[in-house]
Amino acid sequence: MTSTDGDTRFVNLMTPARFGRIELRNRVVMAPMTRARATPDGAVTDIMVEYYRQRAGAGMIITEGVYPSEDGKGYCRTPGLVSSDHAAGWRRVTEAVHAEGGTIVMQMMHVGRVAVAANKAANAETIAPSAVAARLRMYTDVDGGTMQPCDPPRALDGDEIPAVIADYVRSTELAFEAGFDGVELHGTSGYLPAQFLSTGTNHRDDDWGGSVAGRIRFFVEVASAMADVDGADRIGFRICPGNPYNDLHDDDPEETFSALLAALDPLGFAYCHTLRLPTGPVDNEALCRQGFSGPLIINDSYEPAEANQALAEGRGDAQCVPDAVELLQNAALTRSRVLQGFRSDGCTDLPLPAAWSGGGVYDCNTYGTAYCAQSAIKKACCYCEGGGSQGNAPAPPPAEGDEGKCVDKPLPGNWGANGIYDCSTYGKTYCGQAVIKEACC
Repeated sequence: MTSTDGDTRFVNLMTPARFGRIELRNRVVMAPMTRARATPDGAVTDIMVEYYRQRAGAGMIITEGVYPSEDGKGYCRTPGLVSSDHAAGWRRVTEAVHAEGGTIVMQMMHVGRVAVAANKAANAETIAPSAVAARLRMYTDVDGGTMQPCDPPRALDGDEIPAVIADYVRSTELAFEAGFDGVELHGTSGYLPAQFLSTGTNHRDDDWGGSVAGRIRFFVEVASAMADVDGADRIGFRICPGNPYNDLHDDDPEETFSALLAALDPLGFAYCHTLRLPTGPVDNEALCRQGFSGPLIINDSYEPAEANQALAEGRGDAQCVPDAVELLQNAALTRSRVLQGFRSDGCTDLPLPAAWSGGGVYDCNTYGTAYCAQSAIKKACCYCEGGGSQGNAPAPPPAEGDEGKCVDKPLPGNWGANGIYDCSTYGKTYCGQAVIKEACC
């Protein structure tokens, strides 16, 4: 590992921290990112063990989203934690991370309505607070890879909701059995807790909907039940007020999340994790800092020096970055390695050519499509046309003489509607936008 000790750009990021009972050797938190490298039944694979082991230099790793029940799975090849066998697989991961001196928490992600049957177990169903379908298309492994519309969900009966909460509890118990240092409740990105919070997806008129108090109830009861397993000081939660991802809408996110934070703050949770939305309706960092008195992890679009300054100013207590702490040495490389693609055989590491640009702009015209196809590079700020894509549509063939060049094209009105972005089609300009640069291409 390349040390950042003595580098004043990162002095605040390199300070140890304690969030509840979770120890961080620095304040660089590895962001949760879907890898789709599990087996079809959600079991951990060897490449997952190595992937997380390599990133143990972060102060804390937050895993990819893990489903707490078969109904909670939405994407193909995502991992689960619903059985002792699942827990045994995850123990391999936690032991590998701990052997490197790292800290790791599991992100618990129930997708609710953001799902298709082709990605679920045969006996699973798609459930939500209300029978409002997500206007999305989702990738499946059917017929070698097809996009399918999300299934219309079944609205949960009120007397069924405690059983859903119990699924979260059981998965939390299994997480601690597997050796995780903590668990994070995924409450944004249009998934089940966010669906209960939001007026666009929660049309209920019972105690689980309607008023703000009703709409926040599911989130609060899930988080509280998870905390009852082994203390709130091992449980974090992730929110992003105003986040429209996965067809989500709330009429007044500031009101909703102010009420949610007021309910959660007295309970002693280990941390709050939020994403800033520079063009969103709410200043998420300020709202969370004001409404939550515990540690705050801030996330999205930070260069390392800016993140260090944000911590110095008290805007957050730790910074989420896309990859391991070593990448702080090269801000441009940090941006390039956000995602490694939806490949079970995806790269976990890649040597770069000695002349590769470190100044924040990648020279795709020099290094060409071969490097853009590699996992560690294909998320560069300029993306090589022809370098391969798993987006909504295949990249058009480059014009003669243009192979490997970066392109800009008009942003379609339904950008992201299908849940997977096609950077190789739409080009480098849009990679600077927060909602796009986390693309899955």
